[in-house]
Amino acid sequence: MREFIISIVIIIILIWIYLIFFYKWQKKIPKNKIDYYKNIVLKTQNSQISSKEKIVTYDKIYHNILKETGYEWNFWEILKKKPSVIKDINKIWELHKLRNVLVHEIESSEEKKLISQWNSYKDEILKLLKWLS
Repeated sequence: MREFIISIVIIIILIWIYLIFFYKWQKKIPKNKIDYYKNIVLKTQNSQISSKEKIVTYDKIYHNILKETGYEWNFWEILKKKPSVIKDINKIWELHKLRNVLVHEIESSEEKKLISQWNSYKDEILKLLKWLS
């Protein structure tokens, strides 16, 4: 009887741990928040800010969306954990690295070539929001 009770306690603890981790990282974003992020993406796309600033803004938006789904670390740490909400992790890594290059290491001759990819970031955000809704 004692072994049975210990087995039940262990199973309950394992289920509890699973639920904490599974649901913590799989939070649903309310529809109004999804609409809010879509509006920010569209405003950013149509704004007069530079393409470089758009990429940085999209990177922040993507990071905030991931935080809304339960990931609490910085963007780099979240990406290392390969969140299940990201369908093409390599594409997001590529875009995040692009943001880092633009912010930290860019030379003006390379900037124009890299900045042409800002639209791709917008598309990835909209794909994520569609998948989450």
